[in-house]
Amino acid sequence: MGAGKKARSKGRKARKVTVAAHGEATIKALALSPEDMRSLGVFEADIGPCGAGATVPAPPDLSTLTIGSERLRENDQSGRAAVNSPIALVYHTRASLPTSWKELLFALFEANMEEQYKSNWGYREGEKRSEIFASESRYLVAVLPSSKMTQKEDGEQQQHQAQTQDSGTPVGFVHLRFVLDDDEDPPVAVLYVYEIQLAPSVQRQGLGARMMAVVEAMAVKLRMKKLKLTVFKSNKAALDFYEKKLGYVVDGTSPSRNRLLTECYEILSKEVIQAGKGGKP
Repeated sequence: MGAGKKARSKGRKARKVTVAAHGEATIKALALSPEDMRSLGVFEADIGPCGAGATVPAPPDLSTLTIGSERLRENDQSGRAAVNSPIALVYHTRASLPTSWKELLFALFEANMEEQYKSNWGYREGEKRSEIFASESRYLVAVLPSSKMTQKEDGEQQQHQAQTQDSGTPVGFVHLRFVLDDDEDPPVAVLYVYEIQLAPSVQRQGLGARMMAVVEAMAVKLRMKKLKLTVFKSNKAALDFYEKKLGYVVDGTSPSRNRLLTECYEILSKEVIQAGKGGKP
């Protein structure tokens, strides 16, 4: 066999090994239960958005966030919503997601995004429901615990109860998936953020950045290669949030990078850096 053929054969073998490793990482991530995810320490991790050398937005004190709904709050003297308990961040698979939360999450998505979809791709409720609640979907949910729970529990116990019981009220969520992305060559393990939606009353208080920091910690711990997400070009606030605040860039698979300039969206991404591993999965 000539040198050229040997090199090509070696390259094909290396590619198969790489794809297999990324496939294994994706399968392992999908198999994690909420308890498994919490045991990884991603909720408490103080790391950069993608590991070594990166900076992360300072996590807000979730106990200071304000909720605007009358049924969730007691007004203080200034008339703002005073939350007497911290917002908990909990992870769910589709199977573990409390049934009573599903309509709340979907209503939050519709309130924030229905008009965006209508003016870009068109909006088909059934298709979007199927996407958000697909078997491979995973969720990071911001929950305002119930008053009964906060009187009985505190700290991690409180968060654990919110995670394992149908208690508290969701005020935001990230819809994410672990995928072997064959738009990449070779295919790599990607944590893909499909949605991040927050109730208007908790926007612009640091909760979104904190939730994304937790998602990015998941990507590091689970040895993903990239984080990716899709954003409408018309959604300037979201573009600024991802690009200017969190350091995402237009991905090589995005339409604008492939001369498809009329498409209404961009694919943004961030490389996952494994400390001491040179970024390899």
